[in-house]
Amino acid sequence: MPKTVRILALPQAYGASLMGLVDILEVANMVACDLWRVDEKPFALEVVTLDGKPVQCSNGLSVHGNGKLTLPAPAKAGEPFKPEILMVAVPLMTSAEHLNNLRGIWGKEIEWLQNYHHYYSQISTHCNGTFILAEAGLLDGQEATTSWWLARTFRKRYPKVHLNVDKRVVDSGRFLLGGSTSCHRELMMHFVHQHCGAEVSRLLSRYFLVTPGRAGQMVYATDAPLRSSNPVINRAQQWIVKNLEENISVAEVADHAAVTTRTLVRHFQKDFGHSPQAHIQKLRIEKSKALLETTGLKLADIARRCGYSDEGAFRRIFKKHCEVSPKEFRKMFAPA
Repeated sequence: MPKTVRILALPQAYGASLMGLVDILEVANMVACDLWRVDEKPFALEVVTLDGKPVQCSNGLSVHGNGKLTLPAPAKAGEPFKPEILMVAVPLMTSAEHLNNLRGIWGKEIEWLQNYHHYYSQISTHCNGTFILAEAGLLDGQEATTSWWLARTFRKRYPKVHLNVDKRVVDSGRFLLGGSTSCHRELMMHFVHQHCGAEVSRLLSRYFLVTPGRAGQMVYATDAPLRSSNPVINRAQQWIVKNLEENISVAEVADHAAVTTRTLVRHFQKDFGHSPQAHIQKLRIEKSKALLETTGLKLADIARRCGYSDEGAFRRIFKKHCEVSPKEFRKMFAPA
């Protein structure tokens, strides 16, 4: 019996993400039927909207879908219960205004999820969609992931959610969540593996060129320079960036930012959630990434240019931050 998968298209849904979910499930149906030599597809797929009316995607295209989002039918005597799966398409959030006005823009969908989420055996989303589930209170006490560049905002807003932003996919049981927008492919490979088995998932990954076991999100993250409206932070960052090759102390940074060391630490904790020391480390790793990608410099030279006198220490710190070695990173991002 096919499993019903409803994809909820929200207003301002990111078109590539929405269509990506649909296309991968459609191909999964074809692969499974061909592999199993059956006619019945494993997934009965519907794209729905909250009120049944078309929604406009972020790219301006309208999605009509298959109708209104409805609750799964109750089980009947003598018939097996057929639980349904809900996928929430990612809404494009391009500014702080969107993030601070979730209920103003998607309030009806959030309220619906609060009231009726328990009707679904599994709920899945990724990227900004994790904010929608968290705003509905569904992820409290759960492990979750989202786009790496939204991690700081997410942690401040939803402290009860255990965010693991490095993971591309987090499977907490009932909730299946993905990282940044393009992670919908890994998310769907995991989903198909769950529901159709390893062989269907393996073949599907070949069609979509998805490589299992890829590095986490943080290998792609950029940490520098982080924007701030705080003049103290801006003065500190400008001096740090110009002096990354040197042995920088927090006292020196504070002096050039015209504040005390204690005040500097307080500003960094408030704006970024980490210490000035951690910030310097992030900026150094970011500079080393750029040098690895754009130059043929030896690792010892890159280490020195980024303020590391010991190449071995640089290797260890780089791998701790990026989960791959400098050599592996260079291989991943070297020009073709």
